[in-house]
Amino acid sequence: MSAKRLPDDEKFNISFVQAVEKQPCLYDNTLKTYSDRNVQDKAWNQIAGLYLSIAAECKKKWKILRGGLTRYIKQRSGKSGCSTKSIKKYYLWDVMQFVLPYTKSRPQSGNLPITEEEMFENADSIENETENLSTVESETPPFDHISQADIDHENFSSTPSTSSMLSTSTTPSTSTTSSKKKEKSSKTTS
Repeated sequence: MSAKRLPDDEKFNISFVQAVEKQPCLYDNTLKTYSDRNVQDKAWNQIAGLYLSIAAECKKKWKILRGGLTRYIKQRSGKSGCSTKSIKKYYLWDVMQFVLPYTKSRPQSGNLPITEEEMFENADSIENETENLSTVESETPPFDHISQADIDHENFSSTPSTSSMLSTSTTPSTSTTSSKKKEKSSKTTS
């Protein structure tokens, strides 16, 4: 069988998603067959046979379509900074509803530094989460190791020492100068 490239039009994509829906081992992570590579390969080969393609092309197509759905979900939840009113509905939204219970959202991470505002928002959300847990007997504020004197002294400027002290340091007495010296000496000995 010669493999052909899968089309990228709406009608085909709807048909393709419906074919994947008939193979729960490809998306339902609660099934034992979800972790069975042989069962998954067989399912992908069946789908590939329907469209005169190869399993690798079908997997790639599914990854693209599912990625479009997850991007749409993230945009709707407002995490991307877009207004939810101006977001156009994902054209496969109605057809891909079966995937939603098996879609997990992971926290976003990036290489941009966290702003002070975001740091306090994160601290507030952590504090709210701990308040909501009924099994926790004693709650601890997320930055309990920072004294008022440290706060007054640093005045929450955006220097690296402040952000590193608030985000990673567990001992407030550690200075960034000595840690930089340690870093430098460890680089020279390596």
